[in-house]
Amino acid sequence: MSTVFVIACDELAFRKEACHKHLLERGVDFSFWKGFHGRTWGLQTSLEYEPGKRIPPGHVGLILGHYSLWLHLSHTLSPNQTALICEDDVVFPVDWKERFTETLAELDAHMPDWEFVFLGLCDTEPQVWNKVTDRIGPPTSKLCRLNDPFGTHCYMVR
Repeated sequence: MSTVFVIACDELAFRKEACHKHLLERGVDFSFWKGFHGRTWGLQTSLEYEPGKRIPPGHVGLILGHYSLWLHLSHTLSPNQTALICEDDVVFPVDWKERFTETLAELDAHMPDWEFVFLGLCDTEPQVWNKVTDRIGPPTSKLCRLNDPFGTHCYMVR
């Protein structure tokens, strides 16, 4: 089983508490990773991704939380160890352990050299994922290669 980290801000205690309760109900063994609360900390970016549009402070903080965890993992994960990284709004299905085990087996069969896997938004409708992905494996496979990354609320690194 992977090491599970949940990025959460102390400043958003209600979200952290709800997440903690949900993950305990699902039997997830996890550790919180301290997030950066962009608005409280005054984080901002001056770069515009479109004229007049900048990444909001909350997202700047979120990106920094992921980045700081990646730095930590780059020094602590052994070569074949995996980490499951979630945000505090993640929702695990009741059968998540079985689905996770199946996904790992499928990855080993079709992409044994994987390093980064998005697990979020896996329940979107086929018309959505066919637009943003290339399928991997047989027609029944749940694996796909993203053409455009989306969502950081749940992913795996190795």
